Amino acid sequence: TFQADLTRRPELDALVARVEDELGPIAALVNSAAIFDRARFLDTSDELLDREWAVNARGPYLLTREVARRMVARGFGDVLNILDIGGSLNPWRNYSAYAMTKAAMASLTRCLALELAPAVRVNGIAPGAVLPREGMPQQEIDEVRERIPAGRFGSPGDVVETALFLLTGPRFITGQIIAVDGGRSRSGA
Repeated sequence: TFQADLTRRPELDALVARVEDELGPIAALVNSAAIFDRARFLDTSDELLDREWAVNARGPYLLTREVARRMVARGFGDVLNILDIGGSLNPWRNYSAYAMTKAAMASLTRCLALELAPAVRVNGIAPGAVLPREGMPQQEIDEVRERIPAGRFGSPGDVVETALFLLTGPRFITGQIIAVDGGRSRSGA
């Protein structure tokens, strides 16, 4: 495994070089790391906002830029951003900092699909409720499930299957954000 703090530029640059030195050219980049803090807008501290922004938006932006430079020079590559229906498709109460970062990544996905074409495809996945958080009360689990038209939580496999489709499927798909949410983003919940 390779580890780096993407909020620290020297670590980020060294990460990309190390990966390519050991494994060869990067053909696909999946930006999936994120933090998810709940806070009312009026109670959101500067520190929470800065942390959400650094991890959820700035780090992936910088990493993508470094990797995409290499992909464009080689003439091929895929970038896949793991977003969230919260922010990229729907607003969520008490998660304004998080939702803002996911909205930024959704916009970046669309912008880069234009800027990096035709060498690099850029797409996104916006998962909905995939797994209930650990320790979530049963009543809350049931309330969330009721808001999902498919009648169930998603699974990590649902997201992985979609990622594999986007990374290995038709080369004509770029700039798209696919909701993997059992229809929840269409229900307004």
